[in-house]
Amino acid sequence: MKLNKAEIRSARVDDPSLSHSEIIYQRQLKPNNPHVGKTFADVNMRTLIGGLASVRHVPVYRQKTAAKFKILVEAGQVGGTKAQDYTREIVDNSGIDPELVFIIGDSNRHELKEAYQALGMIRGRVLYQYIVDGVSCASLALTWRRLLEDCKDRKARELMQAYLYDCLDVLAKLWGFKS
Repeated sequence: MKLNKAEIRSARVDDPSLSHSEIIYQRQLKPNNPHVGKTFADVNMRTLIGGLASVRHVPVYRQKTAAKFKILVEAGQVGGTKAQDYTREIVDNSGIDPELVFIIGDSNRHELKEAYQALGMIRGRVLYQYIVDGVSCASLALTWRRLLEDCKDRKARELMQAYLYDCLDVLAKLWGFKS
């Protein structure tokens, strides 16, 4: 699959070439610089926020909401806690306790259930297809025409995007990303 420009973004990440002591030393030299020990790197946003990556200029709270929704879906599956959480820094690559897999998975499933209850099943399914499956707004507009009152193609895509943004806003309020 070819990635759009919107799907690859530059972000500040920890500089792997600097030791911990070098970062501490640089912070002492430049205490007012918040970017000490950081470097720019290209980040694949499709992996992080799913289908929302194809849209430019998405507010940060919607990106966080989409990332959390995708992580909850992946980690809520049985054995899904072994999946990579792309929002956390990798610290330890040792195995995970099998009992902990079910405890964490159960917690994620409970939180995902609350999200689906806040959204409703239809809105939850549409959001799932968009974020997790990566289905485009245009395809969703064709599939879910009955939600959009059978309007024309371009208008349907715009209405579907507004519908998806509304779903993300509901979850952002639920999870405290938006007041």
